Amino acid sequence: MGDVISLFSVIIMKFKSKFNESKIYFHYDLPWDKLKTVKWMNEKATSNKAYIPTTVENVANVCTHALCVAPASLGARELLTRSVNAPQAIAAVVYGLALCLLFAVSTTFHSVCCCKSDTKMKHFLHRCDRAMIYIFIASSYFPWLTVGTLSCWMLRELRWAIWLLAVLGITYQQIFHERYKMLELLLYLVMGLGPAAIIVTSNVCPLLNKHVVFSALQLHVFL
Repeated sequence: MGDVISLFSVIIMKFKSKFNESKIYFHYDLPWDKLKTVKWMNEKATSNKAYIPTTVENVANVCTHALCVAPASLGARELLTRSVNAPQAIAAVVYGLALCLLFAVSTTFHSVCCCKSDTKMKHFLHRCDRAMIYIFIASSYFPWLTVGTLSCWMLRELRWAIWLLAVLGITYQQIFHERYKMLELLLYLVMGLGPAAIIVTSNVCPLLNKHVVFSALQLHVFL
């Protein structure tokens, strides 16, 4: 019995020495020190300057946004398939196309940023990325203001006013790119929440409870 124990002891010692020679790390030997040196975020951008994401941020943005392109395309196709009349089909195309472009443009922009090249293409895509925010907000309201009968004159005018706001927002973005950031944020909030307040207080969706409508509007504004 003692010989067997001695034999097992020798085997265990040799096995342990092999691990040490090959430098195999266990879970508690992970390179935490190297992870601590990774720069996850850069400092906040100064006034009139664009924030420069780190490589980690750009990779994360590419992955998360690219993963949404396929579901957005499938969702747009499903909306179009379920459309039973022209207004529903138009609303499905406008909203679905804007949703797909939102993620596609953002994915392309952050992919170019990963190359760490200060090119004209990157600046162009950055402007397109910001412009898509305004387009997506307008297209998100488009189905609510297109499908069904609008009894309130304010809602009928809002159908075109929301696109006018989008054009004004894009124009402002192109002229004052990365300047007056608080004003830019205010434009996003006014365009995103202003029409929602009008829709919730009106009878735009008589078949739905207004709390459901408000929750849906909140979801699309803050996504």
